[in-house]
Amino acid sequence: MEEVNAFARYVYQNYDYTGRLLLSYLPSNVQGQYILQVRLDNPGEIYRMQEAVESELIRFSRTLDGMAERDKVIAINGWIAANAVYDTTLEKSSCYSNIMEGTSTCNGYARAFLALCSYSGIICENVRGYTDGKLHMWNRVKLGDGWEYVDVTWNSMAGSDRWLLVLEARMRMDHVW
Repeated sequence: MEEVNAFARYVYQNYDYTGRLLLSYLPSNVQGQYILQVRLDNPGEIYRMQEAVESELIRFSRTLDGMAERDKVIAINGWIAANAVYDTTLEKSSCYSNIMEGTSTCNGYARAFLALCSYSGIICENVRGYTDGKLHMWNRVKLGDGWEYVDVTWNSMAGSDRWLLVLEARMRMDHVW
């Protein structure tokens, strides 16, 4: 059952750019198999949103062709940080809202970063935890043999690259997971 839950999370994190898909699963009639259900309120609208954001993700990722992985990560962080502002209403939390509307919570920042890394051939994961006692999301990227961390939300809000490609020990100074 945990593997099914993990797979549903994977689909949500990697393929739902709108934040509007509802995923659930239930056992099938066949032993050891499950049915993954996707529910959505307006399929046509969600399809157009997915298509629009995916087009923009592909467009930007192509500008990174030929760059070293580290340089791609720096460029992705810079582009997202420069083109989005934090949504203080806490209503916008998707990759779509970050990329297409220019605003989101940390969830949207981290998911946009993950999507662009994926399109650019960089291994990346979202990390969920806490900062200042509040729920927060950031990323880690695999460069060479090790992992480095990026908090594009904080970089955007601070107008700096302080949380760009930092090692775990440094990240744990103000991020808990």
